[in-house]
Amino acid sequence: MWKTIFPVFFLPALLFGDISWQEKAEGGFSAQITISTSSLTIEENLHIDVILSYPDTHNVDLEKLRVNLLKYAGLSEPPFALTSENADTSAEGKMKITFILEPQLAGLQFVSLYDITFPPKDPEQHQPVEIISDIFKIEITLPPIEEGFHGLASPLLSLTKKFPISMGPKNRKQLFENNERNIKERWRNILIFRWKTFPWGELAGVCLIAILLLIVRMQPKKGPNLEKERLKRALTAKNKAFLSLESLEKQHLIQEKEFETFYVQLTNTLRKYIEEKFQLKISTQTTPEFLHQMASHSSFDRETQSILTGFLVSADRVKFAEYQPTPEECHEAHAIAKQFIEI
Repeated sequence: MWKTIFPVFFLPALLFGDISWQEKAEGGFSAQITISTSSLTIEENLHIDVILSYPDTHNVDLEKLRVNLLKYAGLSEPPFALTSENADTSAEGKMKITFILEPQLAGLQFVSLYDITFPPKDPEQHQPVEIISDIFKIEITLPPIEEGFHGLASPLLSLTKKFPISMGPKNRKQLFENNERNIKERWRNILIFRWKTFPWGELAGVCLIAILLLIVRMQPKKGPNLEKERLKRALTAKNKAFLSLESLEKQHLIQEKEFETFYVQLTNTLRKYIEEKFQLKISTQTTPEFLHQMASHSSFDRETQSILTGFLVSADRVKFAEYQPTPEECHEAHAIAKQFIEI
């Protein structure tokens, strides 16, 4: 018998009782939300109790709580309206807020405070703390309609002298013989008709503007000035190369006898300069491949090809043949690279 009485007795509490949620954060922060019910009619109010605990170094962003509570991403009116709000801050480090919401839409709706923010009193010493709220499902139903209910009928208006059903001769004459009033009435009817008709004129204007914008965008653009682009590219590449050479000198790799590192950075600077100025993809090419491509390029004359060939061959000896150059040879290679960039 008790097994039967127990679920029957507690079933209403499970279906219509309070819904609670609680979460904590480090530093003594906690948030507890209690919702009066998960199912109510559209004529009832939803009560939400929020209890927040926090240290004396922080506050509660009450305005953000209010905005989050009414946040709605739908296209229709929000499902709830805030009718009452009561915040109790009598206890230090604790705030109890009671929100009363009035349902506006029937169906399954959702309520949440999203991110509950505790801003610090001194932002330079403490960081804001956030607790992410749970999302509650609220079923809103329409009120029941009694069977056989046909609405409330209003009595007919009594025919008295105060509310005559007919128009007297004086009022009739004033209505039909007042030409100015008749003209205003006709214009009012015309304006009402225009307001209710489809705005073909405005739509045609918008289409005309869209066509004009499309024609303007379809006009052929002036091509870039290739000579100016080349000079601009060359100046940019030259500035970058000079900065790299200056940085290489400041590293004192020659004095520290880091010859291989010096030649690697020197050749990389020269290759990158040639790539940016002449638009040649040589960063991944070997020295023979680059020399072959340089021989067929119109921007390099024989003298320039000879200088680059000697420079790259001597650099490969240091990088790959373990050749130990003298400091004078290193300075000479640096001067050759700088001279080539200055051309």
